[in-house]
Amino acid sequence: MKKLSEIINTETTDSKQNQISNDNKNNESSLLDAYSQAVISATQKVSPAVVQVKGTNIKTQPAGRNNTNSGNGSGFIISNDGLIVTNSHVLSEIKDIEIALQDGRVFKAIIKGNDPASDLAVLKINALNLTIAHFGDSSKLKAGQLVIANCNNQ
Repeated sequence: MKKLSEIINTETTDSKQNQISNDNKNNESSLLDAYSQAVISATQKVSPAVVQVKGTNIKTQPAGRNNTNSGNGSGFIISNDGLIVTNSHVLSEIKDIEIALQDGRVFKAIIKGNDPASDLAVLKINALNLTIAHFGDSSKLKAGQLVIANCNNQ
């Protein structure tokens, strides 16, 4: 039979472990909430500069007939005069490129540069009152640091 002191010590230890476990859960929850708030804040700041890149994708069927499908991707505005960065693969086999802004405006775009080797392309639209996204300084990043990807593929 256990001594009274052993029972009290066991119950006290279990109670402390439960308290530590609850404290860890609260700390984890607080950290996740802080991380979520940081992501929400960054997304709200950058989202107006994120655009949808869309166009007509022409593919030739084996019988020689054209099959027209729409293609799309995303990009972001990098200058007040309408320069947009997107991925080169978004533009492959796409015609009649249009850019849809977050505010609902849609513009025809022209390709200013395309580098399939780096999978980067630059488009140009004629628009005013644009919100731009700024490039960060990758030299300030550390291995394992979290980043946020923001796109618009409606």
